[in-house]
Amino acid sequence: MAHFSLVILAIITSTVWSQVRYTFLPSRYNGLFDKEFTVASLDECSLAATDKNKIGCRVTIKSEEKKEMTCAFLRQFSRFESRSDPNDYDFILDTKADDNVCLWNTVRNVSQFISGSCTVKGADCAVFESIKAFCTFVGTDVAECLSLQYTVKNVECPSGQITVDLKKGKHLCCPIGEQLAEERNGKAYCCPSNKKLKGIFNGKSICCNPNDNYKTGTSFCCPTGKQFSSGNGLERCCPSGLVPSKSISGSIGCCPNGRTYVKTQNGDDHCCPNGEEFGKREGGIDYCCPEGKIFQEVKNGKSICCSNGLTLKGYHNGMPQCCLADSNYDSASGTCCGKGYFYQRNGNDGKCCEEGQKLKRAPNGKGACRLRYTHLGVHYEGQFSSEIAVGSCGECAVNAYRSNKVGYRISRKSGKTFCSLLTTFKRFKNVEDESIRDYILSTNVSDSSCNSGNRNVTALISGPCALEGAGCNMLSQIKDLCSFTGSDTPSCISAKSVTFTEMMCPPGRYQVMLEKGKLLCCPKGENLMTKLDGKAYCCPPSKVLKQILDGKAICCLADDNYEVDIGICCPKGSSYQKSGAHGECCEEGTTLKKAQNGKFICCGEKEPNPLTVDDQVMCCASNHNILAGSKKTGYTCASCPSGELFIKKENGIDHCCPPGESLQDTKNGKAICCEKGQVVKGYFNGVKRCCNAKDSYDEVSGICCPPGKNYQKLGEVEICCPDGDTLNIAPNGIPICCRKTHPKAVNNEKGEAACCFAVSNRVVNGICFI
Repeated sequence: MAHFSLVILAIITSTVWSQVRYTFLPSRYNGLFDKEFTVASLDECSLAATDKNKIGCRVTIKSEEKKEMTCAFLRQFSRFESRSDPNDYDFILDTKADDNVCLWNTVRNVSQFISGSCTVKGADCAVFESIKAFCTFVGTDVAECLSLQYTVKNVECPSGQITVDLKKGKHLCCPIGEQLAEERNGKAYCCPSNKKLKGIFNGKSICCNPNDNYKTGTSFCCPTGKQFSSGNGLERCCPSGLVPSKSISGSIGCCPNGRTYVKTQNGDDHCCPNGEEFGKREGGIDYCCPEGKIFQEVKNGKSICCSNGLTLKGYHNGMPQCCLADSNYDSASGTCCGKGYFYQRNGNDGKCCEEGQKLKRAPNGKGACRLRYTHLGVHYEGQFSSEIAVGSCGECAVNAYRSNKVGYRISRKSGKTFCSLLTTFKRFKNVEDESIRDYILSTNVSDSSCNSGNRNVTALISGPCALEGAGCNMLSQIKDLCSFTGSDTPSCISAKSVTFTEMMCPPGRYQVMLEKGKLLCCPKGENLMTKLDGKAYCCPPSKVLKQILDGKAICCLADDNYEVDIGICCPKGSSYQKSGAHGECCEEGTTLKKAQNGKFICCGEKEPNPLTVDDQVMCCASNHNILAGSKKTGYTCASCPSGELFIKKENGIDHCCPPGESLQDTKNGKAICCEKGQVVKGYFNGVKRCCNAKDSYDEVSGICCPPGKNYQKLGEVEICCPDGDTLNIAPNGIPICCRKTHPKAVNNEKGEAACCFAVSNRVVNGICFI
């Protein structure tokens, strides 16, 4: 078969031809091809390659005699190799299109064929670029681009990288977003565009910010203010004077020598002596605590620490005192008492006693904590819990205190002692059974109250309550009853047998004062102002008592003007006025007036006239005689002629219309009104002309004609004629509108006007005659 090169001409548009050349290669493709198909000529294969936007193709001669051949398109390129089958002819898109290289005797240079730009659409440009890159790597001086040791993979970058340098025997790649910083021994060292290559460590680029401090021979780029530091077998960027340190968890920070890194907080590395834990940084210094202790505060430049579970309560003799969080601390002695216990002192003795107990000196001279429930000389009237057997009275007292009860009862039966606790209290009564003894919690433990055989209940419970919740509530009830009975009644037994429930304030009121025989209550939200004749007079917090009138408190704001005679509070800047039998507060400069609807209003000098509409009253100027509007639109004072209604105010002028008419226009400051359904069509001799909206109007005559009619004039006669008719005058002077078919006006036998033909001269029984 003859040697050849192909030139294929293809039509791009109807007016433009472009030359596309597929040139025969001296070598053959090593790669993958699409499925081959039969063609009639080499031209047909080239045309098909052009149509499919292919870079290369292969023509295989099956039978030269029968002129049978197939065509296959190059799909994937690997490398070029020497031709081994004389019947295979490989072609490549010639982007150079230089006729000089088509001479068979000329040495073919593949790189020259593809030195132009890819003109093929779609994915085959990638194949074109891979061939171009391969030939560049093999060397453009290798005409046939043959290489047994290279394939196209030698010019492919790993995923995520791009080519940055490509020439004969050299292919360098950098990660996407980076650029080549240096080539060393055929290897690319790359950095981001905003960083500089400072060194190469373990075969990797060390890229730093321009102002970073780089330690040669390491991978450390240290920011401004830090420098490379090593110690304790560690390397790190640290501020000057600090060395790397590893925490227990394995994280690394920078610390002074002799300290161990603990953690980083708010950008600062915190360090502590070995075995201690970080507590707080203050003044640039880290304060720490030994393991098992919790940091509390800094005092005199030292850490104050407490054992785990304890908290700092104070200092005694300069030493920190750590206690349980819920304990009670006595600062004078530096003693921590457990929850519910308080430090008590008796002389030189001191001890933690349970709440409600007092430290007393025992017979052996030592201090002991004791509860005191004192025997009453009276009995409770109320309810008790079920009786239980006890070994002693003291055992019952302990049960009462632990159960949060203010009182208990001891009874003796069959030689045994029984205890029952007071659950509800009503009142006190005289002793009826000597075998029963009632006791009450003594909140005032002064021994002087126990010396007398006659117990004073009020004195026994005059101290603060040491119980909780319901126990203190009941103690408060007993105190109230005793106050009402009178502290001069030791037994607290009322002569009138008053019970606690009988001296409670009514619903909605609360107690403000309680004394012998007197219980004073105020409404909730009000304060007691004074008491008079056993009655409380109260006012809201924002007001003051001005007077007691007819047994009622008159409460006003402090700066109100108060009318003593009538008990009226008027706001500051106003005073009480009367109009007839009616009175109310009016602002200064106004006068109370009565409107036509019977309502009252305070009006000033500029607007002294009270006008009404519906239920509304408003003060208007003297020249106003009407109040117009509604709650929805608002109200306006206006001046209207008698019998007319206000419509609107325009430029300070009130416009009004008679009832049943609406405002159409304003002229010379006056309202132009028309009856409902009519509009102003014009003015005739200065007088408005109101017509129906659809009427036609003749400006010369000032006459309105209804729809379907028009104005006509004949002599002195003016009339509205139906559209298409013409005004005529009958012989007897009567006007009539006639159609074009009967244009002549005549008189009938009755003397009435009628329309007839133009030649008619009379009408009889409605028939026109000549």
